[in-house]
Amino acid sequence: MFDIASIGGGFVLGVALGYALQKVSKLIFLFGGMLLIALFLLEQLHTITVHNQVVLELANSIVQQAQTFGSWLVERLRYMVGPEEVLGALSGLALGIKLK
Repeated sequence: MFDIASIGGGFVLGVALGYALQKVSKLIFLFGGMLLIALFLLEQLHTITVHNQVVLELANSIVQQAQTFGSWLVERLRYMVGPEEVLGALSGLALGIKLK
């Protein structure tokens, strides 16, 4: 049996988390893009040498760590909360990501 308070609490937390994820991801992509542009501009000016393979390996490492963290988080949440909290949190997360 679902408890409406559990759904509501998960929903509010999901909205907050989704909104924060949206804003933080935009900042990460902005700074990451600015860093790459700066690296390639400095390479064009012959100030530094950028090894493309090293940049790709670093990007793959970051993606691998993000996937590992996501898997760990899902595994922890699976045993800590019930299905009603998950339902509320996921719907709140979707709404939080859509907010502007």
